[in-house]
Amino acid sequence: MPQIDTVVRSRQVATPDGVEPASVGVSAGSIVSVGDYRAPCTAQQDLDLGDTALLPGGVDVDAAVQAPGQELLEGYAATAATAVRAGVTTLVVSGPALPALTGEAGLRAHSTAAVETRARV
Repeated sequence: MPQIDTVVRSRQVATPDGVEPASVGVSAGSIVSVGDYRAPCTAQQDLDLGDTALLPGGVDVDAAVQAPGQELLEGYAATAATAVRAGVTTLVVSGPALPALTGEAGLRAHSTAAVETRARV
């Protein structure tokens, strides 16, 4: 088992199997394990979020993905590439997109709408 600096527990963790109680082990700023909620763990810090939802690796960057003069799709590509290099597994696009975009289907619909809007202008 890898050395774990911090374990974060929640009764609502988004995992590949769905939302369930789990513990997330973090070492040197990276997720190193996702396991049973009650699993004993020797870590420097053990944080229990209770019912607060946890999406391991997900970050709401709360930042624009489009620079002035940049095409929207170019902005998404550049932002996604930067996020992947930083170890982020999920981006949430909020702002004019309501509800927030959290999946591929929503991103595709938003991108298509942006292209269609630009074509009409």
